[in-house]
Amino acid sequence: MVTKKWLTPEERSQADVPKMLDGISAYKPKALGGTAGYIVDLVKKELLGKYKLSEADVQRGGLRVVSTIERSKQADAIKAIKEEQPKQKDIHEGLVSIKPGNGAVVALYGGEDFAKRALNNATQAKMQAGSTFKIFTLIAALQSEKVSTRSRFPGYSPQYFKEFADPSASTDNARRGRVKNFGNEQFGNIDLLTATGHSVNTVYAALNILAGPENTMKAAEDAGVRSKLEPNMADVLGTDYVTVMDMANAYATIAAQGVRAEPYLVKQIKFADTSLPTIKAEPKTQPVFDKKLMSDVIDAMQEPVNGGTARYVGQNLGRPAAGKTGTSESFRSAWFDGYVPQLATAVGLYRSGSNGKELAMENLPNDGSITGGTFPTRIWTAYMKAALGNSEVVDFPKPAHVNENADPPPPTTTRPPSSSSAPPSSSAPPPSSSAPPSPTESPSPSASLPSLPSGPPSSPGGLPTGVARPPTG
Repeated sequence: MVTKKWLTPEERSQADVPKMLDGISAYKPKALGGTAGYIVDLVKKELLGKYKLSEADVQRGGLRVVSTIERSKQADAIKAIKEEQPKQKDIHEGLVSIKPGNGAVVALYGGEDFAKRALNNATQAKMQAGSTFKIFTLIAALQSEKVSTRSRFPGYSPQYFKEFADPSASTDNARRGRVKNFGNEQFGNIDLLTATGHSVNTVYAALNILAGPENTMKAAEDAGVRSKLEPNMADVLGTDYVTVMDMANAYATIAAQGVRAEPYLVKQIKFADTSLPTIKAEPKTQPVFDKKLMSDVIDAMQEPVNGGTARYVGQNLGRPAAGKTGTSESFRSAWFDGYVPQLATAVGLYRSGSNGKELAMENLPNDGSITGGTFPTRIWTAYMKAALGNSEVVDFPKPAHVNENADPPPPTTTRPPSSSSAPPSSSAPPPSSSAPPSPTESPSPSASLPSLPSGPPSSPGGLPTGVARPPTG
């Protein structure tokens, strides 16, 4: 206690510290199973890491630890997953719910049974982020002051970008930097609000060229993503592997209008010896984004909910919400991350074999193809509706319309040639129609990209792995 500066040497000499009787070993509790085991494990790690308690301190017993987890919200999370999860048994779900501007984790689902599978789907399993990462490109682009959310870009598909080209690739499309919308959907000249709502890959590819992939990465890190990221032109499409905790924390930063908080699960620590001081957690926060800029990002992130790829939320939640769907190539991961002003929640799903290798969630017998707009969105909505209950409906800030006079340079893109042997044409105008088609979640490959970074190494515990592929949605 003295070395940790909780007591002075004089206070330590006067403290009544219990001693272990001869022949009696320290109490070693059995591993806790079920969903609660993941929370107990995280609390213990926080006690050992953040609060510098020793293993002996924790195992000795007598500590009374109060967690940030709210019993009712935790029950809501478990119920939502059990009722809305896919029928396929080898699909894993993770959920994290955080108070924006504070960092308190109020609900966390790491798996069905910690005693049977200790890998935490909320904090350890890493999945490609898919189009949930587009929001960080939007932040970076607005920070550049070159665009506003009303700036317009051509949304036709496919488009060819020299910045996405890989001269050494084995396919012609990859050599020429093709980017394609899901289903090859055609959009006209659309603004960034529409492009966000409908997750238009060709627009966001052009936006990442303008913003710079290194700035997309920085925006993600500033928001609170702690997994290792690799700056590459495709990061806008979510090629990086992240955890559910990463995305919940990052989106909580946006919900808090640019104030990042450190996530925590330990609220209070009391010692058996009442002469020792009670330790109370103090939220660690830091402003990382401009408040006005965040109001525009929040405005854009309401588009997927209000008729876009996450329209299920808007139809069923019963209050304003913002968020983004994400689906990786070949349906290997699926996300919905979103928030209301007072609560941010991320839901991620993936499938893995017994060797930890990623498996596709495509054309499953009872579930079909799993995208961010299906099971993740339904789980998120069921949880948030129950967790929020009859609480106050808090309005989002009105958009500030930053950079409203910005005039972005036209993207250096070309239309596809009429045949494989024909050279690409010069930059062409977009289709005359600007009306977007019906919103569709984007689960298939969107781009032929240059060499991408590898995913995390294979893990026997079921950690998703594999070479990064261009995700969409």
